[in-house]
Amino acid sequence: MSNTSPSSLSDPVDQPQASSARRLTALDSVRGVAAFAVLLHHCYLTFPDAPREHLDTFLWARPLRLFINGQASVIIFFLLSGYVLALPFFRGTQPSYLRYAFKRVCRIYIPFAIAISISVFLCASNPVRESFAGAGGWLNFQGYGGVTLTPSMIARHFFMTGTNNSLDPVMWSLVYEMRISLVFPLLMILCRDTRVALLAAAVMLVGSTKILVALGQSGPWGSNFWITFLWTVRMIPYFIIGILLSKHADNIHQCIQHVPEQMRIAIIAVPIIIFTIPHSYLYNRMDVLYDIGAATVIVMALEIPSVSAMLNRSVLQWLGRISYSLYLIHTPILYVTFYALLGRVPFLFIVLTVIAISLGMATLMYRFVEVPAIKLGQRIARVRPITSTPSLDNDQDDPKPALESLGGQTRI
Repeated sequence: MSNTSPSSLSDPVDQPQASSARRLTALDSVRGVAAFAVLLHHCYLTFPDAPREHLDTFLWARPLRLFINGQASVIIFFLLSGYVLALPFFRGTQPSYLRYAFKRVCRIYIPFAIAISISVFLCASNPVRESFAGAGGWLNFQGYGGVTLTPSMIARHFFMTGTNNSLDPVMWSLVYEMRISLVFPLLMILCRDTRVALLAAAVMLVGSTKILVALGQSGPWGSNFWITFLWTVRMIPYFIIGILLSKHADNIHQCIQHVPEQMRIAIIAVPIIIFTIPHSYLYNRMDVLYDIGAATVIVMALEIPSVSAMLNRSVLQWLGRISYSLYLIHTPILYVTFYALLGRVPFLFIVLTVIAISLGMATLMYRFVEVPAIKLGQRIARVRPITSTPSLDNDQDDPKPALESLGGQTRI
């Protein structure tokens, strides 16, 4: 097994160590851009169906999908989780399972539970409306208008027993993230042999897909535990690909170093082309292509200096810090904003208001929910407290020393 050490991910030895640190922190921004794309995706779905579907049919409009491709963004999240969670294992610094699990639960579940609590409050506080006149079908179907709050429904959300999206459409991905995170050490054992891992990923992908198709399941959400269990199996290959990218990062780096700069830039065309293809979870198998596109994005962020430099801009780093909160909170904000403003102000103004409030609320939630949750997980696991600003989805202890002493290992 290739042991991915920090030095294997760094720039050539004649370049300063800080340069490799900046390349790796670019992954924070990748997650931030992906989360913002999910926000834009849901805003786009609020537009009336007829003009939106008319726009979708035009070839010239296809590049728009790069900015509103929420499905591809979720796959990027899963690959990034696999990549980052694998790093301590390859360095030999992984904590015990209980310490790992405590930190992971605090990191994922506490912000999730707060977001669901906010959704419950907002849903209960708004008058029931059967439809959003003048808005798209997605908003009418997903909005709070048809939601009846019951103790059992709320409990299903908080206990993650299914992926019902009644209160927050993004919760399905967090259910799978939580489940797979808890069995992640087993995936690391599986990935000791790359060929075995790839074969297992293919079997899980094809096998679960065939069963889900036979059962008539076309989307990764529902309240039936066993259906969501099958979907959990189907999501595992994304984490495996992330692990293998981390495992072979040194080999990838060496290969990229032999590619001329002009050819490296051409790699950018791969995810651009892939992410403009319409997505379907089952029937078109486009998520396999999206897996390739997501892997390419990670390689670009690490290995193409111009891309890394762009991703290390302060505004994108800020977006990376708040990305988990932004992902969790934006749809409840979208619902209540449309309830309050639709028909009273221009449609585009509502969309811009949703984006502005979502970014502001995500910043507050990051500061007052995410950071305390990470610190709590570290205290429970009896590890050192955070001494500098944490990034989105990591299980290392202290980002600043990691960047200084471990050759630029990023935290996301």
